[in-house]
Amino acid sequence: MRAAASGLALFVSGVAILAVMTSAATAQSIEDLKTGLKVTPPAGYRAELDTKSGFTARIVVGKQDDNETICLVDFQGGLGPELARLTQDQLNRMSRELDQNAAMKGQFEAVKAVEHLEHAGVVGAILTGNFTTAPRHSSILVIYYTTKGRSTVSCFTRPETFEARRADFVAVAKGITFPQ
Repeated sequence: MRAAASGLALFVSGVAILAVMTSAATAQSIEDLKTGLKVTPPAGYRAELDTKSGFTARIVVGKQDDNETICLVDFQGGLGPELARLTQDQLNRMSRELDQNAAMKGQFEAVKAVEHLEHAGVVGAILTGNFTTAPRHSSILVIYYTTKGRSTVSCFTRPETFEARRADFVAVAKGITFPQ
């Protein structure tokens, strides 16, 4: 219950940041200088650093004309001891084989599909469904593991606009530069 409330607070925080973003940030790359996490949003989107999240780095990406379409690009540095000793090739193999439905149980529901996406030599798992903390929004979640940590791209929109926004969400997931 506490994790769900925390997740909802992070989602609401991201929406609040999105609401105050200016058009000056439109389609410009945004980088967290401490980690090197960088995002180049697709046309029609804007991005801004969120320095108050609980993640090592967070960049909020939003659709210019739609405050209910938002992506949270998060990086959590470091991996647990079992993963820290793996190479990128081993992490990619794990990403292809890991049952993401089971791994996200309780946090992500109504998974309609699990696909894979390769970007910059890193294999990510894409889940399409709904986060339990944002039940009235359709979502896409992309999870990447690198030797530096875990990067996720969580995008939300109203169900009626989801299919129209899905390609944009994948573009956000392909528009990141991983921390080095």
